[in-house]
Amino acid sequence: MAKQADTDASYSPPLTLTPALLSQVAAIAEALGSWSARQAAQPSPRPASIS
Repeated sequence: MAKQADTDASYSPPLTLTPALLSQVAAIAEALGSWSARQAAQPSPRPASIS
């Protein structure tokens, strides 16, 4: 069981969550939310009728 603990202790995640990284994620989320709201407010284009 000790070997498993040693393996877990040597793991390092690919990213470290820092305040700067979290701020960037929040800015992207806000931009996507704003874009999504604008898309929802626009009327959807009517498909060309096939005849």
